[in-house]
Amino acid sequence: MAFERLKEIAQKHWGFEVIAIQILVLILLVQTQSNGSDPSISPIVGFIDADIARFSSDRGEGEEWQEFNIYDAPAPEGTAWVDWIIPNAEFERPGPLAISMQGPFSAAVFFNGVEIGRKGVPGSGPRLETAGPIDAIFAIPEYLVQPTGNRLAMRYSANRAGYKPAVIIQSLYVRSYRADARRDLRYYTPALIFSGGLIAAALGMLQLARVRKDKRLNWLVVGIFALTVSIAAEVSRSVINYPYDWHQTRQAFVGVGFVLFGTAILRFATLRWPAPGQLGLVSLVSGISLAVIAWTIGSGYDAKIIFANIGLFSSILTWTIWRGVAADHNAIIFGLSLIGFPLLAIASPGDFLDRGAYIMGVSVFGYALLRTPQLLSPNIEPAIETPRPAMFSVRTGGRCVFIPIDDITLLKAAGNYTEIHKGDNQWELENRGLSAIAGELPKEFFRVHRSYTVNLAAAESLKTQEGSRYWLVLRSGEKIPVSRNRVKDLRAAMMEYSTERPNS
Repeated sequence: MAFERLKEIAQKHWGFEVIAIQILVLILLVQTQSNGSDPSISPIVGFIDADIARFSSDRGEGEEWQEFNIYDAPAPEGTAWVDWIIPNAEFERPGPLAISMQGPFSAAVFFNGVEIGRKGVPGSGPRLETAGPIDAIFAIPEYLVQPTGNRLAMRYSANRAGYKPAVIIQSLYVRSYRADARRDLRYYTPALIFSGGLIAAALGMLQLARVRKDKRLNWLVVGIFALTVSIAAEVSRSVINYPYDWHQTRQAFVGVGFVLFGTAILRFATLRWPAPGQLGLVSLVSGISLAVIAWTIGSGYDAKIIFANIGLFSSILTWTIWRGVAADHNAIIFGLSLIGFPLLAIASPGDFLDRGAYIMGVSVFGYALLRTPQLLSPNIEPAIETPRPAMFSVRTGGRCVFIPIDDITLLKAAGNYTEIHKGDNQWELENRGLSAIAGELPKEFFRVHRSYTVNLAAAESLKTQEGSRYWLVLRSGEKIPVSRNRVKDLRAAMMEYSTERPNS
């Protein structure tokens, strides 16, 4: 029965298409990433935590040396050396060759014992170090290249990072020489292309919010624009070859964009599928708290961003499933359409941050906006006002008594029954409870207390007593207790009724 209901909603709102597209994008991204990156080709380097190089001809015998994949090279307390015996295959490239390196560190670079360049100035402390550019490239003099056994040594330090990066040496390889060391802008082509799609989706949602007068959509707009801030911060690396100690600021912008993106979606979900009381705000605060806790777990900004987003999207999924089961199954469709975000973040963190999040953002919000705007913002038809009833039918003692609506002053709960009080100080006992008959009363009848509903036409004033106790005084002089959590709404209802009531 539940499956048939979900199928019916999905067919009506194209929700399953959104989910299917997310799954397809997830599979393609993971498959592309796994085929395009082979960790086995990254250099294995020797490492020594000392300021003087003691290169070993056979690193297996040198106890002072440790072997690392270049991505795992540690951040030294002062300075350290890496030593790379470069495979011959690395030199089988056309034209002049160069050593390319990227990462938040400074370095002096030696090729076969000769210094060929510096990436800043390494030093044993922040004051002794000059931060080099985030990306660097050094030409290899042709006369230094040997037929075999070419060796690169690099004295490096990372004392000006301002934080503890998860990866110090992000890349180290031989390439054909070029003058520009900046990361190739083509690396960010997917992000740049899909950033246009994200901006288009945000503008479309602004239009939808204006047409349907639905301010909740503004949260999605905020989230999408926050994601474009992350794109701008990412792409800035291809525009400016900044000193590496700016890297933390750049990554902070990326992180803030992603966290705001998740937070805005969570806020939208709590407003689009609300719950009684302040549970929506509680969920929002809980989601943000979970993201903050997750942020502290990761080492390095990439891990922090990933953990924080997993925390936020877990909160979104929890909320939408709960509200979907309790109220509107569309919430489940919305939540499931976002499941690709945390799954890709877990399966391929780097791919998620560099391009995956942006592609998925377009596939969810752009597609949903075009195919199923009803999922994001229901098109509420104008309410048709029903004629105000002149009489109220009271079921009492096996008979039905009709009382003019205008004669009723208040209704009082009496266990499973309700007392219907009239202006002549008479009352009738209704067989049903107070809540059961609320829908049969015109809008001027207001529930002021769990035991009382009052006709605002019979109200004279609202009184306050010590201890934050409130009373509604009727024209008859009778005082009715008012619950504290109903006072604000009662004042608004009395003001509205006073402006709508015709002059007598």
